[in-house]
Amino acid sequence: MDFSPKRKHNRLTGYDYSSNGIYHIVICSNSHRKIFSTIEQPDSGKPVVFLTSIGETIEHSVNSIDSHYDLIKVLKYVIMPNHIHLLLQIENDDGRQVVAPTISTVIMQLKRVSSKTAGMSLWQKGFYDHIIKNEKDFENVCVYIEENPAKWENDEYY
Repeated sequence: MDFSPKRKHNRLTGYDYSSNGIYHIVICSNSHRKIFSTIEQPDSGKPVVFLTSIGETIEHSVNSIDSHYDLIKVLKYVIMPNHIHLLLQIENDDGRQVVAPTISTVIMQLKRVSSKTAGMSLWQKGFYDHIIKNEKDFENVCVYIEENPAKWENDEYY
């Protein structure tokens, strides 16, 4: 009899993650290590995110996604000390018979390239995704990503 804990499925069953849409992705560092950035909160104004050299490697990988994948656009991102938020769009509306990569393929490539460049394993297994449902959902996620650095001190892994 198998008494090991059952893993929850990370993806929505039956959903085509290569279909047109906008996806909010969160990827955490291995063991929630704070190695990607630091956040400083000035007395007045917005918090400032300072990337570590590893964070700069990740930023380079994020910014090169759309040059590697024609149908993928990075709409917004933030690199937090121990996780990143990405807002990715798959758009294939020009009638070409090109199959878009799945979100999992894009994220696996991002993880692989950034870990290889950094010379160490950076990432926790898996990632969190949320499929954007409508304009209001999109606006809420954009605000959430933009305000995430200001909420860092309240994060459970701070």
